[in-house]
Amino acid sequence: MQPSSAQYFETEDKLVISIDIGNAASSVTLAHLTWGSDPLSSAPTAKPCIRTVLTYPHCSPHLGASTSARVPSLIAFDRDDKPQAFGAECLTEDVQNLVRKGEWLLVQGWKEQMRPIDATSSSSSRPRESSKKKLLTKLHRSTVWPDTSSSKSGHSLHPTSTNLSSRTLGTVSSYSTSSDALLDARSEIAPAPSHPTSPRRVVGLDGGTGALGDFTMGPTLRKKRKEAAVASSPNEEHSERYPGPRLRTVYAEFLRYLVAAARAWYAELVPQGEATFVRLWSTSIFVLAIPSDWSPAETDLLRQAVEDAKLLPVEYKVGRLFFVKEPIAIVHLAKRFISDTSWCREGNSFALVDAASAGTTVLGYHIAATSPRLKVRAYDTARLAVGAENVVEAFRRLLETRLARTKFKSSSVASHLVREFRDKVLPVFSGKIGVDFRLRIHGKDDGTKEWEKLERAIDSGCRVRDGIMTLSTADVEDCFRGVVDAIIVRLSSILSRGEVQHVLLVGGFGDSFYLARRIKHAFAKEQVSLLRPEVPTPAAISEGAMRLYLAETLVPRRARHALGVETAVDWSTAWRPGMENRQVLSGSGGTRLIRGKFTPIVHEGDEFRVDRTWSRPFNLKYRFSAGEPVFEAALYIRDSDRVPVPDGEDWLRDENDSLNPAFQHAGTVSADLSLPVASLPVFEADNPEKAWVQLDVQLLVYVGEASLEACAVWRDRVRFESALSSASAN
Repeated sequence: MQPSSAQYFETEDKLVISIDIGNAASSVTLAHLTWGSDPLSSAPTAKPCIRTVLTYPHCSPHLGASTSARVPSLIAFDRDDKPQAFGAECLTEDVQNLVRKGEWLLVQGWKEQMRPIDATSSSSSRPRESSKKKLLTKLHRSTVWPDTSSSKSGHSLHPTSTNLSSRTLGTVSSYSTSSDALLDARSEIAPAPSHPTSPRRVVGLDGGTGALGDFTMGPTLRKKRKEAAVASSPNEEHSERYPGPRLRTVYAEFLRYLVAAARAWYAELVPQGEATFVRLWSTSIFVLAIPSDWSPAETDLLRQAVEDAKLLPVEYKVGRLFFVKEPIAIVHLAKRFISDTSWCREGNSFALVDAASAGTTVLGYHIAATSPRLKVRAYDTARLAVGAENVVEAFRRLLETRLARTKFKSSSVASHLVREFRDKVLPVFSGKIGVDFRLRIHGKDDGTKEWEKLERAIDSGCRVRDGIMTLSTADVEDCFRGVVDAIIVRLSSILSRGEVQHVLLVGGFGDSFYLARRIKHAFAKEQVSLLRPEVPTPAAISEGAMRLYLAETLVPRRARHALGVETAVDWSTAWRPGMENRQVLSGSGGTRLIRGKFTPIVHEGDEFRVDRTWSRPFNLKYRFSAGEPVFEAALYIRDSDRVPVPDGEDWLRDENDSLNPAFQHAGTVSADLSLPVASLPVFEADNPEKAWVQLDVQLLVYVGEASLEACAVWRDRVRFESALSSASAN
């Protein structure tokens, strides 16, 4: 459980929006911070604060915890670069028809276009050939090695560097932004870009994403589509001249869509959600997850997209927009949602495998500290250009071979089988021997003769019978093996360097049962344990980024001013020259008292906690002849910032009995003491004029639901009545 210092005790509510735009799918997480909320607590009594958006327009309703809380990263633009459809709507038949006709352009996979040109792995990232062969010999696997050096530059468009720094700034209000894990967008000094800005690169700067519509296809199918488009285009010059929308425009439009969808979901889920969203919008804070290898240039383009989307005002202040590296965000989520906490101990090392659709990141971390905040240091990192899409590409190659000499060889059949493979095989394949997968080679019944022909199709050579293709375990494993081998070999070098005993597996492809089984088997002798967050990983990055932001910025709230009461002190010890005009009272036993002294109950700098209370005892001698038994105590705030108060001169009132300007009235606590008076023993009961009881009352100050509150209690802690203005919380 997180420490109590993660509680939020600001008088102003805050709305934090965390966004992860993935290459294949995206997610949004919201946090509404209110007085007393404990957003990082795992206690069942804690107020629900962090909420991940579970449904988006045109997506299936949320059916349970295992449902993916993500929306496809898709936008359909018209020829004027105006967005017409977003997310799952782009997969509907109407939108697909417009895309096929060329009236709309389906933009996808744009995040991979932002990968820096020279974003290669570290010098130790590529495994040596000797270690590669040694490990694969041990595993008894044959390997097909994909390129792991970088993304395919032929499909990349990159922004140039601008004056954006990844240097963090100082404290804002009660937030701390001094962590290296958070990058504030409003900084001033820009470091040199980590990759060259050659003239060729500047020419291609954010110039368009026309090629992105086919980005996730394999090179073979992409080449065929390009050749077919050129052959069928009556105006080749016009087709080449249309580059598509800029990357900055794509990001801006999709950010605007995600926030709008999050607002609609929040309004439907949370009582008064729409009113809360609108009320806090002008002060909302955005946290955006970015890949670990992005430079200030890529981050700056995303910042510009946020401004284009009008999510923030033109001159927004420090503390409104933050960037979080994706691997660190995942680590913070794992800390919360992995029950085995042995991996997260100070001094330990662990490996993180973030397996996504377009690539896999493998990192080795050393835990520098766990308290008061989690601090990790990367000792090795590698970016592998292998992921779920490479498995699908291997299946495409298998289809080309199988269908090459059949009567039903066509692009429509191949496309349908690929969709079947994505839906029915990719998520569930575990490598278990003897399990076959059956895929239909045709789509829904359209009443045509072609459909009837495919429905009865039989070809023993490609294992098709009655329109169904059968894939054996060996067939599917051939598609997975090359990708998984590449991940395991790179992971092995990171494990050996850091004496790692734990591997965190996350990401969309990280849900693969086959990948998990192979990692467990490969490192079983080393007793390396494989861990997964106990939540759906598709939304791991957005929620992890939210938790990292809160862990780094929420600091213990401390009282800015002292809160106390007026008391009387002994005249003989407190009297000083100049006090001749102060009122002198007669106390019990003839003691002479001077009233007007300030006695703090809550001291300046005291930490606020829900379980903390402050008290001041009052020992009262109540005579029945004095009238109704009523207790009253006025509370005052001492604001030493307004008027400095010298040490030892905490006089609430001056010689003229006027309130000093350094103090202000906060409220009055009053209580009817009739009940305790009736239950206490009476002294000198035979004399009605002198009969009295001894009352021991405590003035209690505590953290209430919206501010500090106060009440009067007696020995059985019976609360009578309280009245304190919320000004004391300031």
